[in-house]
Amino acid sequence: MKKLVLGIVAAIGLSTVAQAADMVIPPRPVAAIATIYNWSGLYVGAHGGGAWGKSNWYNTASDAAFGLYPDLIPGDRTAHNISGWLAGGQLGYNFQSGSLVYGLELSGSAAGIKGSSISQPGPFSFQDDVFTTKITSLFLASARLGYAADNFLLYVKGGYAGAHVKTSAVDIGPPTTGSGYDQRWHSGWNVGAGVEFGFTPNWSLALQYDYISLQTVNDTLGGQNFVNGVATVRALYNWNVTPRDIHAATVRINYRFGGPVVARY
Repeated sequence: MKKLVLGIVAAIGLSTVAQAADMVIPPRPVAAIATIYNWSGLYVGAHGGGAWGKSNWYNTASDAAFGLYPDLIPGDRTAHNISGWLAGGQLGYNFQSGSLVYGLELSGSAAGIKGSSISQPGPFSFQDDVFTTKITSLFLASARLGYAADNFLLYVKGGYAGAHVKTSAVDIGPPTTGSGYDQRWHSGWNVGAGVEFGFTPNWSLALQYDYISLQTVNDTLGGQNFVNGVATVRALYNWNVTPRDIHAATVRINYRFGGPVVARY
């Protein structure tokens, strides 16, 4: 009987000690899993927005002394503001190292960015020549560098800029009327910045600003003068045309061929 009682007491004591040990030693934690947004990989997208700037003209040669068209003589200047729309697409590739995101992007846009001015008084001027600049397409090749906070990305960019630019001078007032046109490719550079938000693992929406400066190109604007419907004297303008200080603001949507990165901590 004594042995039985001692066995029961011992069993109760061991059970109590085990329960106390369970209360002292916490259970082993289970590793948590978090999903981190992935900005790396190839992406394609579309964009649209507006642009504004200025076009400066400097007359290097003309035959104004020999006819009423054109109005301005060598050394004269004119300028006008330009503004309008642009829309197109982009293709790029991002690399990501922690919060650092960097890569390259090519962007092409059709555009309707234009403006005009009228000739001012001068020795040969009837103030009836209209000078027009129109940017019909825009191309950017840029490097990008950004900081990612999960699915938000802040970035800066810069690189090459090019644009197809049409120019014209039109004499709209009698007795002599005429017109001249030219179109050239202007190269230059761009810098910009943007903010991008990933609203699904593959889709993102961005707002972007670009500053674009294009080179000076010499345009020869040649055309016929017309008096009473009969072609008379052929007039020539030679202008150094500089589209400059162009500002563009666009809304962009991108699709990335990637997905979320799973991290354990």
